[in-house]
Amino acid sequence: MVNSKSKGKRGENEAGKLLEQWWGGHFCRTPDSGAFMTTHTKSILESGNDISGDLICPEDFPFCVEVKRRKVIDLFKCIRSYNDADDDHLASWWAQTVRDAKRTEKVPLLMFKEDRKQWYICLTTDFVKVLKPASKNYLTYDNFSIIMITDLTLFCKDDIIQLCSK
Repeated sequence: MVNSKSKGKRGENEAGKLLEQWWGGHFCRTPDSGAFMTTHTKSILESGNDISGDLICPEDFPFCVEVKRRKVIDLFKCIRSYNDADDDHLASWWAQTVRDAKRTEKVPLLMFKEDRKQWYICLTTDFVKVLKPASKNYLTYDNFSIIMITDLTLFCKDDIIQLCSK
């Protein structure tokens, strides 16, 4: 049996590596509260960069990132059976992402992945409409849309910064 905490850490590390390949810079896991003050996080805090979400991102990265990795993600179940106590529901993941993003005045970005499948991301529906994903295959639910990560990584850093500043 796989420890869910270690699976989450692996998911965060994997997501960070994907973002590094696309964006450049250094992405690392937000440390657990017990190991909070490493040299790296201390320098980030001293630079005025707020730590929020699951990843510490480069200062020019406009997103606050939440990462979810599960053995199985049944999107239809995630959308249909929402209640406030359900932490395996897409809307609760999105709400957490939005809360963290507001605190840091960044754009919310939820990354999620099912074992042995590709990464998907959630962004605000308004952002996705402006982004116009290349695949045209995306799902809109409530106030967010789900797209493949490859649809985001087709855009260069400068284009994303410009879109986020609007």
